[in-house]
Amino acid sequence: RSEIIKASSALTVANQIIDKMQQGKVVSSLIEKINNNSFLESVSKDEIDKLASEFTDVRGYPKALSRLVIDRE
Repeated sequence: RSEIIKASSALTVANQIIDKMQQGKVVSSLIEKINNNSFLESVSKDEIDKLASEFTDVRGYPKALSRLVIDRE
């Protein structure tokens, strides 16, 4: 079982999976990048980290789960 604390992490991982699938010619290239999300770009990494940290506290999860482990583009 896995639970993603931050939506930004899910989108980053999903985009990386799509990139790998395109490199391997599993899917044809997309005309536009699908990771353009003006909402996520309007929220700072610090704001995301703070809220994710609060979620881990409330849910009793380790703090390490609240950290963004993939570079935010």
